[in-house]
Amino acid sequence: MNASTPPVLRRMKPLALIVTGSGPLITLAAGAALDALFIPGLPVIIPDMVQFEVIRDLDKPGAREVTDWIRANELRVRIASTEVFEEFEGLRGANPLAKTKDRGEQAAAEVLARELENADFGVLLVFEDSMARKQNFLVPLPEGVVVTSTSELLDGFNGPAAQVKP
Repeated sequence: MNASTPPVLRRMKPLALIVTGSGPLITLAAGAALDALFIPGLPVIIPDMVQFEVIRDLDKPGAREVTDWIRANELRVRIASTEVFEEFEGLRGANPLAKTKDRGEQAAAEVLARELENADFGVLLVFEDSMARKQNFLVPLPEGVVVTSTSELLDGFNGPAAQVKP
């Protein structure tokens, strides 16, 4: 964490930032603001399924920017392998038209569970603004989990959707 890390995060145990779906990456790429994910000074984790959802079609808005950003930041961004993506790859082998619906969030939940196995570790989950307001990813939130949205991330965590469960 650094001097710009919000006080609520400074009081918590060490954190990692998990991108919970393709929405935050696409939104931040469209605004040329992917580096905002580094603002909290935390390791950034992108589930492999989320990465696939964004870059599977490089002609879609934001896809090339996200690909280039991940490549340029390979020491700061970790792509986390998941069983969700592994299973999807198997399905896609049998049916190339297999849909990815909700699999990014499922992969993020898998990564979250794995990261929280270490009792001395917390997680900052980044959702697209509309998803953060729905707050239906995990209810109740596990101990040591902070939820924020892309706009809150850009605004320094001052918005209403950021929640902490100490």
